Amino acid sequence: MAVTRGRRTVDDFRLDVPENWYPLPLGEDFSPKRWARETVEDAARLGAIDQVPAVLTELEQHAERFRVQREHNPWLSAVVMMRIDETMSVGALLHYQLVTLGDGDGPDAFEAQLAEFGAQYVPGMRVRALESWRAPIAAGELVGAHYLIESREIGEAGAWVEQRTLFGVFPPETAEMFMFTFTSSDFAAFDDMRAETQAIIESLQVDLVAA
Repeated sequence: MAVTRGRRTVDDFRLDVPENWYPLPLGEDFSPKRWARETVEDAARLGAIDQVPAVLTELEQHAERFRVQREHNPWLSAVVMMRIDETMSVGALLHYQLVTLGDGDGPDAFEAQLAEFGAQYVPGMRVRALESWRAPIAAGELVGAHYLIESREIGEAGAWVEQRTLFGVFPPETAEMFMFTFTSSDFAAFDDMRAETQAIIESLQVDLVAA
C-alpha cells in the first residue's frame, strides 16, 4: 500500500487511557521520584489494600529510564498501568511516538517488520507466539501484532516470559505514523491483552492540517 504524501500532517492528538494508567509528564522539570510517589498514592485511592514498597522503587526505575530515553527522543511518550488488587503492582508499560515515514514506508512495510521481528533469532530471546492483523479505526489504518516472548540470560537455565503488543496507526493522506508498544510480564494484568490494548489505541484522536 503506497502512502499519499504531502496533503496533510498531524497537528495534535489525544489518547484516552483507563483510570489506572498513569502518563509520565516527561518534561524538563519531571521528577521520577515525585511522580512515583504521587502515582502510588493515587493507586491506593483506587482500592489497593497493600502498598508494596518495591512498587515505588520499580516505578522510579521505569520513570528514570523513560526520562533518559526522552532526552534522546523528544517525541517519546510513556504510560504505566498500575494493577489494583489486594496489593498494587506494575501491570504493563506503554511507550509511543509519532514517526515521519520514509520512502517505501507504510502499512505493508510495517506489517512486514512486525513479522520479521517475530522470526528473527536473537541470543537469549525467543518469540514463542505471534499473530498480526490490520483494521480500520477512526484515526486511520491500524496494523497490530501480539507477541509472546521468552528471554533468558546467556548460560542460565531460568527464563521469563512477557507479552507484547505493537501497533502502527497511519492517519490518512499523511507521511506520518504513530507507533505504540505495550509490554507486560504480569499475565494477570489483562484478560485479553490484544483486545484491551487495541481498545486504548482506538481512542486515539488526531487533528490533521494541510501540509
